[in-house]
Amino acid sequence: MEFIADEMLGKLARWLRILGVSVITDLGMGNFDDLALKAAEERNCVILTRDENLFKRAVKRNIRVEFVPEDPIRALAEISAKYGIQLEINLDKTRCPTCNTPLRRIRPEEAIGKVPDAVVRSGKQILVCNKCNKYYWTGTHYENMLSELEIARSLRGR
Repeated sequence: MEFIADEMLGKLARWLRILGVSVITDLGMGNFDDLALKAAEERNCVILTRDENLFKRAVKRNIRVEFVPEDPIRALAEISAKYGIQLEINLDKTRCPTCNTPLRRIRPEEAIGKVPDAVVRSGKQILVCNKCNKYYWTGTHYENMLSELEIARSLRGR
């Protein structure tokens, strides 16, 4: 499953990437709506949008499109329910929230000088994006994300 998300859905796109789902947000130069419609047809992916005009154009062309709620956690709950996306973080499948590239786990010693020393010593999982060279680890932000996912799971049934 692959999605294209418009710029209004940055937080939702990051969430889906963290959950291991490919979400394209950068389609290059040109009119985003035109590029999104073309890419969705070529790649057979779903457009996620808050733009009514883009939504209507996609429906008219029989392109799969979802008009998503403004609240990113509610949107995550709805999209995950409709497309069977597990609301669980699997660090072996997670993607870079910034650029959509699959992340790679590394040994703590590989992160020396790139993450805080306390993270290296902590034994926490450390991941790196080979494209944008960002590092991620399972610290307090990760714990907060797990709590937000619990909220999204509770909203799925509503």
